[in-house]
Amino acid sequence: MNLRARNLEESSLSRIMGHIKGERNFGVVSAFRGGLGKKENMDRHAEMKEAVRDMGYGFIEMRGGYKEEDGGFVNELSLFIPNVTKKDIMDLDWNKSSYWSWLCDDGL
Repeated sequence: MNLRARNLEESSLSRIMGHIKGERNFGVVSAFRGGLGKKENMDRHAEMKEAVRDMGYGFIEMRGGYKEEDGGFVNELSLFIPNVTKKDIMDLDWNKSSYWSWLCDDGL
């Protein structure tokens, strides 16, 4: 899947690094799935962004990817969510997303 290139703004990178180095809570979530088409993945991503906003959080949109068990590679958009709680990150998982989080106050 070809995703349009976007520049990571210095302010976004600084904000992300502040959470990582400052050991503040954050989560990274993606609604993308390798077996789905671009339109469906983009629709799911839009739903995820809306759900995060509805929970009262902001986010930084990121581009990345991963290697699947069958050896294929999936390009995806993800959301870096500052200050998210463990409960809220788990609530976003609706069996539609993958997530990774660093939660200082209550662990993974």
